[in-house]
Amino acid sequence: MTLQKHRPFRMWLLTLALGMTVACSAPLGLRRDEDAPVQTRALAYTLVEGENGFAARVDITYTFRNVSEETVFILSCGGAPDVKLQRLDGGGWVSVWPSGGFGCDAPLAVIEPGGVWQGKVRLSGRSPGCGCFLEFSARPEGVHRIVLDDVVDGFATVGGSRFRGELIPLAQRVSNRFKLRVR
Repeated sequence: MTLQKHRPFRMWLLTLALGMTVACSAPLGLRRDEDAPVQTRALAYTLVEGENGFAARVDITYTFRNVSEETVFILSCGGAPDVKLQRLDGGGWVSVWPSGGFGCDAPLAVIEPGGVWQGKVRLSGRSPGCGCFLEFSARPEGVHRIVLDDVVDGFATVGGSRFRGELIPLAQRVSNRFKLRVR
């Protein structure tokens, strides 16, 4: 008899637990794209909107996996790779946060085929139209990905001059999709 009394509660608890597991593993309907060569730690991030725009920073930790058959070089811009944020818009990807665009030319990491490298991008910026250096070009809510801008197939220093190879294909330097929310 006692078991029968608690059965509805147990079923409710089990349903709640399963629902929380699904919600945590696939936020807002996204599933992790395991084939993407860049994997973010989470599938959802939140920017906090302040008085002057999106003043709060969000750190996006990621792992880059070299899926090519060649050694690749991640070039540095002052100790960090050049990363851009793109939002899915009407079936295509649109850049919404500036990459450094500094013409990175120092090797930060050398990754053999199949090797991995961990990085972090600190996403911060102001509302569109502020005229600030780190300004979002559009309101940043939605489905996004990060793109590593300066991953090349070769690098050499000869007589004080630096020579960089060609960018590896875009498909080999993009992340899984993730949600960016504003609150």
